Amino acid sequence: MLIGYVSMFQITKSREVINNPYNARLEAFENKVIRGSILASDGQQLAYTEVDQNGTETRKYPFGCTFSHVLGYSDYGKTGIEELGNFQLITSNAYFMERFFNELKEQKNVGDSLVTTLDVDLQTAAHDALSKRNGAVIVMEPSTGNIRAMVSKPDYDPSDVASKWETFSSSDDGILLNRATQGLYPPGSVFKTVTLLEYLREHQMDPTGFSYTCKGKISTGDRNISCYHGKSHGELDLKSAFAKSCNSAFAQIGSELNVDSYEQLADQLLFNQDLPLSFPYSKSSFALKDTDTETTKMLTAIGQGDTLVTPMHLAMLMSAIANDGVLMTPRVLDRTENYTGTLVERYEPQEYGSLLTSEEAENLKKHFPGSEPFLENQKQTELKTADIGWGMILLILFVLEFIFAVLELRRMYYEYRIRKISDNGSLPSVEFLLLMIYKHLLILGIDMQPGFKSEQIQEKIRETLPEIPDGLYLRVNDLMEKYFYGGEPLEEYEIRLVHQFLLKLRDSRKKMGIFDRLRFRYCIFS
Repeated sequence: MLIGYVSMFQITKSREVINNPYNARLEAFENKVIRGSILASDGQQLAYTEVDQNGTETRKYPFGCTFSHVLGYSDYGKTGIEELGNFQLITSNAYFMERFFNELKEQKNVGDSLVTTLDVDLQTAAHDALSKRNGAVIVMEPSTGNIRAMVSKPDYDPSDVASKWETFSSSDDGILLNRATQGLYPPGSVFKTVTLLEYLREHQMDPTGFSYTCKGKISTGDRNISCYHGKSHGELDLKSAFAKSCNSAFAQIGSELNVDSYEQLADQLLFNQDLPLSFPYSKSSFALKDTDTETTKMLTAIGQGDTLVTPMHLAMLMSAIANDGVLMTPRVLDRTENYTGTLVERYEPQEYGSLLTSEEAENLKKHFPGSEPFLENQKQTELKTADIGWGMILLILFVLEFIFAVLELRRMYYEYRIRKISDNGSLPSVEFLLLMIYKHLLILGIDMQPGFKSEQIQEKIRETLPEIPDGLYLRVNDLMEKYFYGGEPLEEYEIRLVHQFLLKLRDSRKKMGIFDRLRFRYCIFS
């Protein structure tokens, strides 16, 4: 019996006990082992221990603030991966003889390395996209649960924790808080996915019975619930209401749902429940009751009201939908290696369970907008060529002539919208300007997405179009982030700057080859 208990302890409990900060033997482990490295999925060092000639050990974080919250720190306690993988990092699986002779010489062995699921490029892109804004970004693979990026801002440099502990720990901004897993926020329009699922459940997965006329707002007792900027969406079916994120339509849906069933669904989707996370986290909350007012029901349906959720939980919900209803347990550790790269232990993806049926997941995915560029509400005209036999040459010529006429008319329309400034000084809409910028850059082989790899895109523009003022794109990119991600309207002078950038793009075709000039002229895009 004793042997069995000892075996069980070694297999299931030893790491938990060793990681306990009250374990008196923890210091003994750390005194015998140089803390191991933490690596990105491609092997880049995210954290390592530097030992100087005097034997002084210093924990280094080469990427500074970029990985701060997911890596955590190892001074003044431990957080993040430094805490999660503490056992592995202070354990050495160096070769036996090496460990033997190091112990004879009273020298420390090198601790094992943790290889994570984190992607340096994705983490950097997410970190840069947030810029100076407070918030969080999670990138998770639905099929594996691999966390590829986890960013929280405001952030800090883990290297500075020891020297700036008092400043960090007393910060009013909660700089040490990992907002990705611990920050609770109203989910907003993302929660319409849950409302949509409840509606489909109550209507046997049949969306055809829904219709709604959006007038830009809906009145409910003591207040109005408006769509974004008060925009009227007109006649809507369920798919278009979801695609356009119509607050009025979903508020109406919320007022008609069975609240008890709605609450059961929320519980099933892990609201008010423990989450399968190895990081410290906050429980999401869904508090709607049948006795609540109609206003509260409507607000809840559009992600407002008393509903609170963590960014990590939202990422888990979307991943489950993408993975046919099955949630994979989020994981950030892929394997442990000794310091030479020899595999010690691999951690396989684990299935948590089904949050919804595969049929429900498939129905939800049918309502999601397609993988269009960032300007989702704009439809790109596609030119499709039919397979016509050789006997239809005259018809082909007629069709080509017609197409040319259509392209020419469209060119004239675009030129009018791009270059025309009305008597009152107004400019084309921001959405139109940014769509045209996206399309023109696409011709040059530049896949522009606001907030992502802006410096690389600026460099490509500098090489391809040297006549465009240096840094102009970076300013335009900031304005695109402000408009699409921040939801802030642009000032008139800002719209004019975007307009100026587009005009310079259009004028650049004069120095291009004939094929690209034709594509620019007629807005023909890959």
